[in-house]
This record gives sequence, C-alpha cells and structure tokens, in this order.
Amino acid sequence: MDFSLTAEHELIRESAYKFGQTEILPGLRERDREAKSDRTMLEKIGAAGFLGVCVPEQYGGMGADYISCGIVCEELERADTSARVAMSVQAGIHSMTLMQ
Repeated sequence: MDFSLTAEHELIRESAYKFGQTEILPGLRERDREAKSDRTMLEKIGAAGFLGVCVPEQYGGMGADYISCGIVCEELERADTSARVAMSVQAGIHSMTLMQ
C-alpha cells in the first residue's frame, strides 16, 4: 500500500503550514498569556478555504478529500490547538453534518 501524498495533498500541506506560520503563530504567546482569542482568526481560516476543505466546490468549498482535511488539521495543530479545533469542528461536525 502506498501512503505517499499526491501533489495536491502536498500543496494543501504547504499552504496550511504557511498559514500557521504567518497568521497563527505571530502573537500567539501574547494571546495565550492574556487568555484572549482572536475572533478574526476564524475568518482568516475561512478565507484560506480551510473551513470548507471537504465541502464540494458547488457549495463553496475546496472540494478536497478527507486526507486533505487531516493534513490541514495537522498543520493548524502544529501552530495552535485552538485553531485546529475551530477548523475541525466547523469542517467535520457542522459542514459534513449539513452535507449528509
């Protein structure tokens, strides 16, 4: 069995990694220290397309597969657990429930 990522998976991984580095990590220590969340973070995650990663394009999503969703979760988790939780709840619980 080949567990190699496709070129599309690698692009999604790179995009999610860069997002975490540029949008989540800056200011993270201060937000944690002050016990504050950045409400605009969810908007940024949405604008990057990650909230609809597995939603078909015809409904405004990225149209990617579940492996892509897992990759995005891993890369957001690398930056900040709360960002990954927000994304995975939206993508996994809300969006996928509506799709079903």
